[in-house]
Amino acid sequence: MAQYLQRRKSGAYYFQRRVPQDLRQRRDVFKGQFIEEYLGTSDKATAKRKVAAINERCERTFEAVRRNEQITVQELARIRLVAQFEIHAIMMADPLDGPDEVADALEQLLPNLEADARRHLERAGLDCSERNLNEAMRVILIGTLGAQSLFSQGLTPPEPPSYEPLVLETTGSSGPTVLEAADAYEKASDVATTEKTRHQLKQSARLFADHVGHRKPVAAVTGRDAVAFLDRLAKINPDYRRDPKSSELTLAQLEEFYAAKKSKGLAAATINRHAGHIRVLIAWLIKRHELPEEHRNPFDKKSRRVKSKG
Repeated sequence: MAQYLQRRKSGAYYFQRRVPQDLRQRRDVFKGQFIEEYLGTSDKATAKRKVAAINERCERTFEAVRRNEQITVQELARIRLVAQFEIHAIMMADPLDGPDEVADALEQLLPNLEADARRHLERAGLDCSERNLNEAMRVILIGTLGAQSLFSQGLTPPEPPSYEPLVLETTGSSGPTVLEAADAYEKASDVATTEKTRHQLKQSARLFADHVGHRKPVAAVTGRDAVAFLDRLAKINPDYRRDPKSSELTLAQLEEFYAAKKSKGLAAATINRHAGHIRVLIAWLIKRHELPEEHRNPFDKKSRRVKSKG
C-alpha cells in the first residue's frame, strides 16, 4: 500500500489513489481523477495502518459502482445508527446547552452533510450515486435528531454496527482497564473524532483511572464509582488549567495543589465533559463486544445540571 501513502511538507501523511480508468466517467461518484484522504498523523506506522483500511474501502466502492448498486433499507438503518453514535460522541466531547441545541447541532452538521454521507457509503462499499447520497444524507439527519434526544436525556445510543475489526489487547482476564480502553480508542479506525477529542478523552480516562485504580477493569466499574469521581472533580479549582504541567498531575495531586474554595470548583459543563468522555468510551467498548451487550453504562444519566445563562 506504500504507493498510496503521500506526505505533505508539514510532515502529515495522506492517502492518494487514482480512480480506475473505467470509473472516471462516473463524475456523480468521483469528483476527480484521484481519491485523497487526510490521515491525521505524522507517524509513518500509524499512517500505513490507516492506508490499508482506506484502500480496502476504496476497493469495495469500486466494486459497488461497477455493479451500480443501490442502497438497501438495511444499509440505511446501519448508516443512521453509526451516524447517531458518532454525533452523540461529538456532543459529549463538546456539550451544548440552552434552547438552541438542535439548531446548533444542525448548523455544524449541514455544511459537511454530503461529505459525511459519502464517507458512510464508501465505508460500506456502496455506490456514491446521487440517489444513494440523498438517501444517506436523509438518514444522517434522522440520526442527528436521535442523538440529540438521547443526549438531552443523558442516555447513550444503542450499539452501532462496526465496519472494521479491532483487536484490543488486555493484560487481564476480566477485560480492558480504563487506560487500556483509552489507548485502544485513541488508535481505533472506527472512531470518527478529531485527534484533539481523542486526546481529551484519554485525559479524562487517565483521571478516572487514578480514581478507580489502574488495574481495575472497566467491566467492574460501578455507578457509585462514577458519582464519586464527579464529586472529586467538583472540588478542584479551575485555575489548575493555567499550570502548563497540569496534564501530568494525578487526580490526587490536583486535589492537593488546587483544592477549590467554597463554590469555586469545576463548572458543571466541565464535569459533564469528563463524564461524557468516559460514557462514550464505555459505550464504544460495548459496541466492540469487549463488554456484554447487557452491560449497563455506569455514566448514563450522570450529568450535572448546567446553570441557565442570563
